Amino acid sequence: MRTRRTAALFLALASLCSSAAAGGPDAGRGEPAPIETTFDVPTEKCSALTAEKSYDIRTSLAKVPSDPHTVEGADLVDRRKVTNELRHIVAALRACERVQHDAVVSHIVAGAPTQLTMKPGRGPARLRYDLAHSYGFEDPAQRARGQREADAQDQASSAAGLQAYVEKQLATFEKIYADTEAWAAADDVAIDEEQRCLTTSGCIAKRVADRAKKASDEALIAVCLDVQKREADVRDMSRERANPSGYVDKVLLHSLGEDIQEIDARLPASKAAYAAIAHKPASCVGVKIAWGVPGQPGGPPQ
Repeated sequence: MRTRRTAALFLALASLCSSAAAGGPDAGRGEPAPIETTFDVPTEKCSALTAEKSYDIRTSLAKVPSDPHTVEGADLVDRRKVTNELRHIVAALRACERVQHDAVVSHIVAGAPTQLTMKPGRGPARLRYDLAHSYGFEDPAQRARGQREADAQDQASSAAGLQAYVEKQLATFEKIYADTEAWAAADDVAIDEEQRCLTTSGCIAKRVADRAKKASDEALIAVCLDVQKREADVRDMSRERANPSGYVDKVLLHSLGEDIQEIDARLPASKAAYAAIAHKPASCVGVKIAWGVPGQPGGPPQ
């Protein structure tokens, strides 16, 4: 979990957003604090959130969903602080970007020039008008009026396009914010489940037993995999030596012999490792290794 990253993000917006459910200095100590969903964002401070800062914060937020929800053994108090801080950040960004968006739209509706709207004489309508009348002999006043009308068309088209662009940008940002909130909600579920386990009789004991069984199973698989591979190599060597054609592939025999030697070299250690975990000698009787199954030999990782 990238707690340093998210904490740094929260500090960058701490002056913009405050929790409506914030506790005192000891809030959440000992067990995770409540999930916070209501925030107060003083929009008059949004001017401090520049486009560059917003971009950097969104870039970091976009990486949050890739963090695993691994809370076992974690500090649950700090973990809950992180999820609440993420919601703080999203609330501040949403509020401030909406204020900035409304200001841009008001500018557009009022017809005020912006850096992205079309400059007079540069738009497609004006260019088409000038091209169509390049050889005309109309009255200068009529020509000027036609040019003004063409510029007005370009300005309206440019303003509408800019407004649509801003709305599209906000929709893109909202996807990042929704994904961040979904990750935080899922992490909160994991935090609460872990907290219940820590305070429930038998839960930790079962977890320890499950870990021990998993370690024992993995150690036995390592042993039996080598045992079964050695048996298969011995069968292949016998089959090759008994080739009815009389031709014996010495390269294959050499390769199989090397495999057997390598297995013989590591089997004692793997058997000892299993015995140390399971407190009994390894036995592969009845053990079948499911090749191709996730997490098993020949299969994809879990």
